[in-house]
Amino acid sequence: MTPDLADLIEHARIGDPNAARELADIVERAVAKPDRRIGAALQPRKRGGVSDWHAEQLAERNAGYRDFAIAEFGTEFLTPKQARTLNRKICRLLAEAHLIECGVSPQQGALRRIRAAGLGTIGDRQLLNVLKRPAKK
Repeated sequence: MTPDLADLIEHARIGDPNAARELADIVERAVAKPDRRIGAALQPRKRGGVSDWHAEQLAERNAGYRDFAIAEFGTEFLTPKQARTLNRKICRLLAEAHLIECGVSPQQGALRRIRAAGLGTIGDRQLLNVLKRPAKK
């Protein structure tokens, strides 16, 4: 993890050669793209993307949807009609939270994972996209 710009300046002033080199690299990149805003040009870390905790939530939710699809249809590769049916069933079962808490079927375990992710339900097309992509391990 790179220190922020103020720390780099402070370390360069007290004579740290690594901080001076890193600061020079940042300035060189900023000068190479003069049309960028100063804050974006001098920012030592990359911007955008999905945070680690959000990626974990998405992966957990998607794994729950995959598990439910496998428990219902025996495969995670569904037709659009099957995905629509599955999604409606998941939405209905998530609305009836008391049904999730009792029992130990694979569907109920998958529903618990979807609900625990805290991201809510997804649409039919997004479900098809989730099921098409391989699970990240």
